[in-house]
Amino acid sequence: GDDGGVDAGAVAAIPIPASYEVDPTGQGLAALIASLCATVYASASDDRARARAALHAVYAKALAGDFFAARDGLLAAHLQDAVPSMDVPTQVLFNRCLAQLGIAAFRAGRFADAHSALSDLSGSGRVRELLAQGMAASRYRDQERTPEQEKLERRRQMPFHAHISLELLEAAHLVSAMLLEVPVLAAEAAGVGHGGLFRGDARPRRPISKPFRRLVDNYDRATFTGPPESVRDHVMAAARALSAGRWRDAAASLEVLPCWNLLRSEKPSVLARLRARLQREGLRAFMLSHGAAYSAVSLPGLAERFGLEEREVHAVLSKSMMDDGLPGAWDQPAACVVMRAPRPSRLQVAAAALAVRAAGLLDLNERALTLRTGGLREEDEGGEGGEGGGGRGEGRGRG
Repeated sequence: GDDGGVDAGAVAAIPIPASYEVDPTGQGLAALIASLCATVYASASDDRARARAALHAVYAKALAGDFFAARDGLLAAHLQDAVPSMDVPTQVLFNRCLAQLGIAAFRAGRFADAHSALSDLSGSGRVRELLAQGMAASRYRDQERTPEQEKLERRRQMPFHAHISLELLEAAHLVSAMLLEVPVLAAEAAGVGHGGLFRGDARPRRPISKPFRRLVDNYDRATFTGPPESVRDHVMAAARALSAGRWRDAAASLEVLPCWNLLRSEKPSVLARLRARLQREGLRAFMLSHGAAYSAVSLPGLAERFGLEEREVHAVLSKSMMDDGLPGAWDQPAACVVMRAPRPSRLQVAAAALAVRAAGLLDLNERALTLRTGGLREEDEGGEGGEGGGGRGEGRGRG
């Protein structure tokens, strides 16, 4: 009745299978939700019921692991612009759809899509409130909120059995951000241009994930870092290892997270995709940060070090040469990458300018000290006198 006058008889006529509750893949539940949504589309009298039905269909597809169908359904519904003007329960449902969509993208190995879906939720710092899984923190609460509004917000909270794991959300978001940001940070630290072969002049890229970069800065400024305990600590330890090319240490730091157990039967496949991506991103980060120290790097050696096939190494480095501005070229007969001298970084240019200015100041100070002590005048007079005396002596000798 509150969803727009949906015909209850039409919904009740749909047979509900008894086996969908134990379906491990969720495909049976997604099919049931799709049939219910078709009935709502046909009998609903307002847009709110249709929007909520579309969001429930997207949620069921994402929960079943069908990322592409869920993404296409969300884009086809055109709800992104209309959600801010909808009621609070619909907004909560939309946020939960985004969370499940990001987890589905992470399970499918689509780390860029996972970061895009989860960045707004995880970067807000109000995940519990946005998912209706907890009250807002005291610093985010409106001071003018009435007791009735507080009571209404508590009634909107989701039951515990319907909660989405916040630890899994944080792990998916931070790991996806790490895989995207670590090669960029390695290139910036080494002063390698980001313009690439077909992108013109090298310019610094905009940060892909500002929360991740903030965590990296805090982690680097820490005086002492103990063994990792939380999800953030494990991801930061993995990021430090990956930036140095130690992908095995990064994988070992991430695989011990207990939140992967929530994936159940998909855990081995998800971790396998994660390890494969860590190998490729570790190769990129290593060549961008340490490639300038070599005159040539062997292709078989890189393949053995990062556990990849030679054709994969060739593809990753070729793409890095075009997109990241890796200063190297292939020597096909020798099966190696010949490294060229990279463009000096901003730090190197600033250091060179500082050295020139310091040399100029040193010369001015020496001249000022010499003028004060009179050494420069005596040297000049002595030089002139010697030249004059030599002239007079030569005159007397000739006379």
